[in-house]
Amino acid sequence: MKRMLVKVFCGTMLLGLASCSLVAPSSTMAPIPDTGPIRIGALYNLVGSQAPLDIPSAHGAQLAVEEINQAGGILGRTVELILYDGRTDSQSLVVAASRLLDQKPVAVVGFSDTDQVRIAGRILAPAEIPFITSGATSPLLPLELPRCYLACFGDNAQAAAAAEYAVGRIQSKRACILEDRSMEYALLLGDYFHQAFTTLGGQILREEMFAGPETDFSRQIRAIGQLDPPPDLIYVACSPEDAGTIVRQLRESGLEQPVMGGDSFDSPTFLHAAKDMQNVAFTTHCLLDEQGGSRQMKQFISAYRQKWGVKPENAFAALGYDAIHLVANAIRQAGTTDGKDLERALEETRDYIAVTGTISYGPGIHVPKKPVSVLLLEEGAFRLVEEILPTNVPSP
Repeated sequence: MKRMLVKVFCGTMLLGLASCSLVAPSSTMAPIPDTGPIRIGALYNLVGSQAPLDIPSAHGAQLAVEEINQAGGILGRTVELILYDGRTDSQSLVVAASRLLDQKPVAVVGFSDTDQVRIAGRILAPAEIPFITSGATSPLLPLELPRCYLACFGDNAQAAAAAEYAVGRIQSKRACILEDRSMEYALLLGDYFHQAFTTLGGQILREEMFAGPETDFSRQIRAIGQLDPPPDLIYVACSPEDAGTIVRQLRESGLEQPVMGGDSFDSPTFLHAAKDMQNVAFTTHCLLDEQGGSRQMKQFISAYRQKWGVKPENAFAALGYDAIHLVANAIRQAGTTDGKDLERALEETRDYIAVTGTISYGPGIHVPKKPVSVLLLEEGAFRLVEEILPTNVPSP
């Protein structure tokens, strides 16, 4: 059995190697069999503010490739994962995406941030290959990048689930929103929550904004604390880097209302910064549960621990794993790695059972409809309190 290698590139620097590739000839002459590796590209931020989400996702992707090769590869060929580091920096991202394109991957997975997927997607567009984002949750991405698919739910779905939880489960009627307007993820999440919460009869008392990354949120917190009547919920839309700081400063200011956030809270960085906080909940893609999870989830957790020496850090590890298997499944269904054939196979994907839930696409439908997990921070750990398939999702 061939050993899998993993290539990791950072700008022009080689950091580390994975194994994969396949191209269907279009000539009218008899096709020459391609026996080389099937190359799948990956773009992740291995340093910077997005690293707490992207490193686990990259590890999940590498694990998936290793398992595929151990099982004999795809169409009789090994898989090579070509991984480049975007470094949470737009200039490095452009270099990484351009160099990845030079490697001629048959598909690309990666990134957990909408702005970064958009930049990379435009660079990759001339290759006419599918780009499956493992963690970027903007439902607008496939509208702007027709070859972009989400392995995750959209921000409108997770915001709607948060609103349903807030109104139905903890009886919230008045909320404030604190959001980072410098990143599209936070901007969309806050706006979608506003729509969903008010549709359910809630009232948004105030929206406080900042441009992250920040270290001092006292001005915004003071404005929230002066409201009369006070909010009974504070919804925070921000990056993983700011989430823990915001929650800690809210509590230190004396504001004890429930705090809710989105999947950026699902990171080791947030847990470390806010592990002793109470009454904090957030929406995410799943809780990786060794006891009560699905068979696929338990197998994934065990394999991840065996490969990396730790339990998966968050749901993004499973999303990276799922994204690679979605590409592999499409290649098997298409019987080729031709870009158009892979897109057709992805759009024909129905009820694909993944670690993070069942995934279906369709013609022009590149955002799967998946349950949203609501986790509660409790005694320094995350606990699953509810899975919600929201019924009143704002339009993208």
